[in-house]
Formats: sequence, structure tokens, C-alpha cells
Amino acid sequence: MSQSQLLFFFSEDFDDEALSRLREEIERAKGTRSWVIEPPRFVDETDEGGRTRPEDEPIRTVGGALLIPSRGASPEVEAAALADVESLVAVVERFSKETGAEFEFELDGVFVGEIVDGDADDSLRVGLIEEWKRGLPTPP
Repeated sequence: MSQSQLLFFFSEDFDDEALSRLREEIERAKGTRSWVIEPPRFVDETDEGGRTRPEDEPIRTVGGALLIPSRGASPEVEAAALADVESLVAVVERFSKETGAEFEFELDGVFVGEIVDGDADDSLRVGLIEEWKRGLPTPP
């Protein structure tokens, strides 16, 4: 089964407390359901190669990632993967509402939306989740 990665990350500056709280939220989310491929994982990566000038700071990505089956899986697996995504988005919305943190989401490196003040934007809510729901076959 081929896989895609849904990545979410702080889109603004954050402090060590926010980083620590996010790590805890992701750890807590791991036990909330049976995830299709694996639970979400915490991400804290620095890309030294993203610098174009010597004085540029390296690019740091802090957030989380969820592996999901790529499109074309069985309808049952697709529905379960969508439920995984909805669960993760709910966790990030709650965290954003409580902390004021803003997050961007990418699916396989392509921007798919953001969460600001605890609310998923139309790109994430409608463009990703609702379109995915519409694409699922209806049970007989």
C-alpha cells in the first residue's frame, strides 16, 4: 500500500512551552484510536539545506506528521484514513484554540490548509476533508 504524509507545523514563532505541550498532545492522541497505518508522530526537524545565503537561518519544522494510505485504497481503508485525518485535525484545532498557535498543513509537500484560532480554514475543511468524503463510495 502506497502512503502519503500529512504534515502540520507551527506557522509562526513558538516557544519551548508550546513545543513541549504540542509533543504531549501528540503523545496523548496516539492512544485515542486505532490508526490505519500508525499514530501521528511529533516532528522537530532542521533543514540546513534550505539556506540560500550564509546569513540565513536554517529552516526548522516543528509539528506532527501522520502517514495515510494514498488514494486508491479500498473504500473501507479510505474511510478509516479520513477518520484519522479528522481526528488529527480536531486535536490540532483544540490545541490552537487553547494556545493561540497557528498551523499549516501539507499533504505530500503541498499546502492543503491551516488552522488559526482553533478553526480549520476552508482549504482544509472543505478542500481536503469534505472533498475526500464526497469521493468515498456510498454503501449499498
